[in-house]
Amino acid sequence: MTDKTRNLNRNNPIIKFLTSYLTVLILPLAILLIGTFLVLRVVRSYIIDINVNLMEYNVDRIDDELSTIESLALQTSRNESLLEVAVTDEINSRNILLYSELINEVYSTLQYQSVDILDLVYIYFNNSNHIIYENTLYKENIFSKYVTSWGMDDQIWKEELVSDISLKPTYVSVEENRLNYIMPVSVEGETNDCVIVYMLSTSGILEHFTFAQEWGQYAVYIFDEDNQILLKNDYLEDRNAYMDKSNIKEMFLDEEEGNIISTVSSKTGWTYVLVLSDNIIINGLSNMRNVTAGLFFFFLVGGVLAAVVMAFRMGQPINNIYRNFDGGGDETIEYENLGEAVGNIVQTNRRYQEELEKEKPQMRRAFIRDLLSAEYVSAAELKYMAESLQMELENNSFCVVSIRIFSNNDFYDVDHQTLQDANVINQAIIQHMEEFGLDQIWFYKRNYLSLLVVVGNVRDMEKIRYMAEQTYHWLLSCFAAESHWGISGKCEHAINLWKSGEEADTARLQCGQRRHIVEYDEEQEDMHSFYFPKTAEKKLYNGLKSGDREAVENLLDILEYENFKRRALSRNSFLKLHNGITAVIAQIDSTEEIREYILLLNQIIVGSEHFSKNDYLARLRDVCFQICDLTLEGKQTQRGMTVQSIQEYIQENYMDSTLGLSAASTEFGISEGYISSMFKEITGVNFAQYVEGIRMEKACQLLKDSKFSVDEIAGMVGYNSVQSFHRAFKRVYGVSPKEYR
Repeated sequence: MTDKTRNLNRNNPIIKFLTSYLTVLILPLAILLIGTFLVLRVVRSYIIDINVNLMEYNVDRIDDELSTIESLALQTSRNESLLEVAVTDEINSRNILLYSELINEVYSTLQYQSVDILDLVYIYFNNSNHIIYENTLYKENIFSKYVTSWGMDDQIWKEELVSDISLKPTYVSVEENRLNYIMPVSVEGETNDCVIVYMLSTSGILEHFTFAQEWGQYAVYIFDEDNQILLKNDYLEDRNAYMDKSNIKEMFLDEEEGNIISTVSSKTGWTYVLVLSDNIIINGLSNMRNVTAGLFFFFLVGGVLAAVVMAFRMGQPINNIYRNFDGGGDETIEYENLGEAVGNIVQTNRRYQEELEKEKPQMRRAFIRDLLSAEYVSAAELKYMAESLQMELENNSFCVVSIRIFSNNDFYDVDHQTLQDANVINQAIIQHMEEFGLDQIWFYKRNYLSLLVVVGNVRDMEKIRYMAEQTYHWLLSCFAAESHWGISGKCEHAINLWKSGEEADTARLQCGQRRHIVEYDEEQEDMHSFYFPKTAEKKLYNGLKSGDREAVENLLDILEYENFKRRALSRNSFLKLHNGITAVIAQIDSTEEIREYILLLNQIIVGSEHFSKNDYLARLRDVCFQICDLTLEGKQTQRGMTVQSIQEYIQENYMDSTLGLSAASTEFGISEGYISSMFKEITGVNFAQYVEGIRMEKACQLLKDSKFSVDEIAGMVGYNSVQSFHRAFKRVYGVSPKEYR
């Protein structure tokens, strides 16, 4: 290129304009575009994650209610009146009372259950063709009017729900808008004598997914393990769902992948699908979109004007950019509106997370209450509860402050005004004390006049005293309310906070007209009386009853220090202490061994004016530890017997597809969580693995020794579908059932 050409290009205003436009406008806008799309993608992902979390939470709630319905069905199917009525062919004067009694028992059971997704219940008797529904006995031809009003065909209703063909308890969907749980009952023979039908509330199930209303329209699909639709509610009537596909996302090819949210229930194996539309996500980001559009318009117009000016007046805009980066520029552009928009959207979605945490404050208050009333037996139990509530109690020191307001009142009459004033003042105390910036502080309102404050991570008691002094004078000046304050000593372990609570109360009782704040001192205790308060009795009883040696030893250390190191008990006081301890031991059990332990303690002090307290303490510890060992041995034996019974129950019922923790819980009257942990501890495998092992063992025998088809064997060993049986068999043995055979 010649010098003349270069000069022409340099002096050409069009060239200058294009250069300025490209460098000053296009580059920043490109960066802004990329940044905006990245932010939109992050926020979109965040919105979807929130909906996934809420969906999993609500599916767990639905599973809990389904478990309740299944337990109700199992309980009703074993009703003696039901079994007796089911085999009758007609209704007459002899059995009409049985029907009446059955109606009362069934609906009395339902009264005490709160299941939001349950719409109605009826029982169909195949032998007599009668139905129990809404506390009334109907003939089939009359009841068919209800069937029609539910939008079901009589023939479909008879064939799919209440036929006498032998069925297993299962969920049946009718025309994708009615979901029923069927519990067949066969008293004798291979056909059903009666069928219990629990009709689930479509609106009740869909209510669990209304959180998606925040984003506009949405669709809900529920598929069973075979990917058949159990229930759906779609705002698009003509949506194509490709049911021949095995992958959920492939069923909705018309939707973008990010708009399909699904989760699988660990209990039922059902797949729950939430289909969002593109408009939903965009509506959720409308504020950001509007702000971004405004910024783009501003930069586009402003950038063009700036480019024109720079092209004709400055000529070299890129040099000005470098000078700004080097510190030559004084102005800084801040995108405050965009940040606020992102913050608002994130804050809106964070509310859903907070709803999941809304119960934690109440649980923490209950935790502090139980801690101060000595409800926790072991340090392990305490640690587990603290970790679940995200409360740091390990390697910590504590102090308890006991506060009583209206301490100048000499009456205890409670009226509306007193309660109202006390409530306001208690809340004011809590807010004021939280402003002192302590690392850990919790409050427990004991009654309308008393408040206990637990301070954790205590390093300097002077700060506690300062907080009490300041709050006392603040209450006096703002509310003219007199108050008494008691401050406990340091407590090095949270398991002994109940002791600190007693110390704080003891110190507070020393307050008077001249002293409004008193710190605990050992001299404040009654040195002539023995130490064994109600909370200590509870701690000793709970420790012995649970077999927790550590908890018992901790309490015995406290009793030894309070009664034998701090106090010089008279023989009479010591006998009272001894009687209190033996009374607690006697409550553990009335067996001969417990009585012998009490006699061992009595032998040291009965008939002797002079006895060694050290010998007594040593024997007391030995007796308590032997009782702990005896308790643990009995529990272990009982747990082993219970697990053995559960194993026998599994051996007898492995072919039942409903066999699970819920069924075992109903059968043995034990919670599912306790069965699960106990079974794993005793057998070394969890409940589900053991059931699967039994089923696989029986399946292998049938594959070797019988001519039944694989499909038939799957049903015989408790699987609802042959696909589930294939997956389980291949997972356990590494080959398919046909290959094994």
